[in-house]
Amino acid sequence: MNEMIWFGIVDNGILCIVVLAGVLNAGRIRMPWSKDRGVSTTTAALAGAMIGNALSDGAAGLGMGMEATVAVVAGCLIPFIAWPLCTLVIRYAERNTN
Repeated sequence: MNEMIWFGIVDNGILCIVVLAGVLNAGRIRMPWSKDRGVSTTTAALAGAMIGNALSDGAAGLGMGMEATVAVVAGCLIPFIAWPLCTLVIRYAERNTN
């Protein structure tokens, strides 16, 4: 049980650090196709969560070998294919809440 507590701390610790880094740098992150505006805090948090999850799951997969680690990280990054749809939903939600 003690090992699983440490697993949870490391797993969510990595996730939390990457999400917070994304949120703190939200206004500074620029996409090549955007003009002058940085990404919104919501977009930065989503990207941080997706990347942080890939990193934390990859760290967890290290115990199963490099092949499993690469497969887990690749599987976690595949949803980035839907990134344009995610940004449309975020823009819609931000427009309707402001």
